[in-house]
Amino acid sequence: MDETSYKKAYKNLVDCNKVRNAFKETTAITFESIYAEYINNIAGFNISKNSVVKRYNDCLLHAEICYDNLSIAKIKMENGIIKTEDLETLMRENHESPNKMKQRITRILKHKGKIERHKCYALAGLFAPTLVEQYNQHGVNVLKKYIESIKNNSVDGIFDSIQISQNEEGYDKLFANMKKRIMQFSNFNNRKNEELEK
Repeated sequence: MDETSYKKAYKNLVDCNKVRNAFKETTAITFESIYAEYINNIAGFNISKNSVVKRYNDCLLHAEICYDNLSIAKIKMENGIIKTEDLETLMRENHESPNKMKQRITRILKHKGKIERHKCYALAGLFAPTLVEQYNQHGVNVLKKYIESIKNNSVDGIFDSIQISQNEEGYDKLFANMKKRIMQFSNFNNRKNEELEK
């Protein structure tokens, strides 16, 4: 097999597994969360609370990285160039200091604008709470349908498995479930979580 054929075969394999690749962390974090709840119920205390908190914090961080990269990419696509004024506008919109904005730009440059890895964790933070909730309410068939949808690379199937519609109302429900899940593990219920609000 020559190099061109190999690259084409690899691209076809990646294309066939786009949904599977995008949702791989959703699957992992969902099962970790369910296992953590199981351990907690048996042990009678939050033996794995720290790991759950760390996981959801990681998801929020990766979502922030995706947001930053896509915001900058949108400006570049619309204007062909990124000006200082554009960065100042983003800084104002996000209520951030120049130092924080500089850190974000440095991070974008470090990752070269790539979001594939970060996207997986951002999706996990969004979908895993609803999957866990649906599993707790309706049992193991929810997970079976979800896994089958992953195998078939079907986004429609994933939404069907969690009984969420692919519209504004459905997306709002995903975000509401994510907030509810994260707030269970937070020590700052009375404090605004800016990363979560984004």
